[in-house]
Amino acid sequence: MGARALLIGNWDYGHPDGGMAALRGPRHDVAHLKEALTHPTLGMFKDGEIDVRENLTADALSDALSETIAASRPGDLLLIYYSGHGERLGASQQLGLLGVDVPYERRLNRALPADMLRSWLEEARASSKVIVLDCCYSGQFRGDIVDDDVLATFGTGTVVLASGGNQVVPDEGEQDGPSAFTKALATVLVDPSLPGSDGILTAEDVYAALDGFVPRLQPRPHRNLDAQGRIGLARRPGAAREDGQIEVRGWPDDLRVVPVDLTLKRSTVVASWDRDENGRITTDERDVTALDGTRLAAIRRLCELADAVMRAKDYGEPSWQRRARGALETAGANLFEAALPRAVQRLLAEADDEVVVQLNLTFEPPWAQLSEFPWEFLNVPAELGVEHAGLAQRRLVVSRSGPPQRLAAREPDIVDVAVVSSVAPRYARMPKRLGAELVAMPKIRTLATPDDRPATWAQLLEAVDQKPDCLVVCAPLLRVDDHPPTAKLGFGGGPETDWRTAESLADELRRARGLRAVVLASVAAEAGLDAIRAAPMVASVLNAELGVPVVFICHTPGLEAYVDDSDPHELKTFIGLLLAALASGKDLVRSVWFARDRVLRYIPAELQPTFGVPGFFLSPASQARASVHAERSLPKFAGIGGPGKAEPR
Repeated sequence: MGARALLIGNWDYGHPDGGMAALRGPRHDVAHLKEALTHPTLGMFKDGEIDVRENLTADALSDALSETIAASRPGDLLLIYYSGHGERLGASQQLGLLGVDVPYERRLNRALPADMLRSWLEEARASSKVIVLDCCYSGQFRGDIVDDDVLATFGTGTVVLASGGNQVVPDEGEQDGPSAFTKALATVLVDPSLPGSDGILTAEDVYAALDGFVPRLQPRPHRNLDAQGRIGLARRPGAAREDGQIEVRGWPDDLRVVPVDLTLKRSTVVASWDRDENGRITTDERDVTALDGTRLAAIRRLCELADAVMRAKDYGEPSWQRRARGALETAGANLFEAALPRAVQRLLAEADDEVVVQLNLTFEPPWAQLSEFPWEFLNVPAELGVEHAGLAQRRLVVSRSGPPQRLAAREPDIVDVAVVSSVAPRYARMPKRLGAELVAMPKIRTLATPDDRPATWAQLLEAVDQKPDCLVVCAPLLRVDDHPPTAKLGFGGGPETDWRTAESLADELRRARGLRAVVLASVAAEAGLDAIRAAPMVASVLNAELGVPVVFICHTPGLEAYVDDSDPHELKTFIGLLLAALASGKDLVRSVWFARDRVLRYIPAELQPTFGVPGFFLSPASQARASVHAERSLPKFAGIGGPGKAEPR
């Protein structure tokens, strides 16, 4: 998460034609508050993130506020502080902020009205906005919203802390010192006896401390929260979990992964694996005659049928959801029967609850286009005697493009994650919940979190500019049946969806040096088309161009009903569970399986058909890139590879 602050102190009032009275406190207020905000261990801001402005005229005051707000970026914490004269304006009695050049008799029409500042803030791209007002009548900024309107989730919003309500506020608390309110605020921010929670002191914590401050502040401070969630104003390193690690509940310590390399060659399908983990490789193969044109065309039509059903207006009904799932599982059954050697079929059918099979797919010419097929939906036919067929009884994880090697396991570092979501507002609950979960995690620093509005391409680029370790993109996907077929991602910003190719995204992501992984999520709904097949196509391009692991998942409409505003420490999203496992040093194969299994275990039965099946790309190129940048990037997402040799430190 980025941070920026604008601290304004106006004290040198005195227009030659009769100005407002000069003040003493603001001269000291801004310096006092800046020192607290940049405290070496408890401060939320760095020195270069704070802009101090003093004795601004009316025009300069307006420019400073509007320009700072407009320059904010998604994921930013934006703090604006004003110490100076405030005035009640007109019949509405709203707050006005006064530049030092305003004559007393013109104060009502030269003041900057609070509703203008509020309108700028509503358009700001910062995820968290905090306004601190130390002036007369500062409570008038609060408008009609009451203190109880505190929303329960993390994310976007505006917090207002004010030195008083609808009354005059004393200029300074002591001779040649800051005001009593600002002095108390600075004291609270750096008070180590205030523990906060999860490593931060929130705006709520700060207000509670100000309200109970000794000596009692007069007038009583006011606050207003028009916000989503807990917004941190100071750090509390000692308040993080005792071991400083992410708690991955339910991690399958005894789960055994059996990697199976499956290569589609020109005339054969070859599988190889270490059946007994003794170094002796088992191989099996079959010819490709079953993958004839008729069979492949049938699989394509099943995918298209599933996509059409998902985008139908009646898809919310369980019967329609079962039809879509049935089409995909029928496609998976065809792949199981036509592409897997017999020994691999038996391995999947006979795997017990302590085994997960990692099926790692490689496609040689002329089979490259089969990468977009729904291999994640491989379906073990019921006639094989399996009690619960479908999705290989949840005992399968599918990866593509070559056998992964394990990166060196080591103590996880802070992981920087940016989440960009351009899905339609009706599906935004899932990415917003993900943002809340990431903010609540130790060892995760969120650089950008989503809100209700579909992100624009420019907002994605701003997230990339922050150089995250992991980029999460939630976007509608479009498969275009060109020659060869292409896939695109959709973004907001206009009346029509702004479609961008996977290649253009890869071009931009090359600038994010240190990028360790990409997670792609989508919903098979408007404005997308054929998203189930488009997801692995986009992931394939990103993996090939960037050489980093790319995990993908495509849900269907209805899954958004699963998430709510409950405690974000209780991880509910697939991506939240996945990143928690990876950031704690778990390997990628088990992390994907664990996150999927955890959601399916707790999701209501009627919503299970809407949950997508994840897959990932992890090619040898990923390992080459990782070893080149080992010194800089290996400590983060330490377990992102599968079994294999360790890289040097």
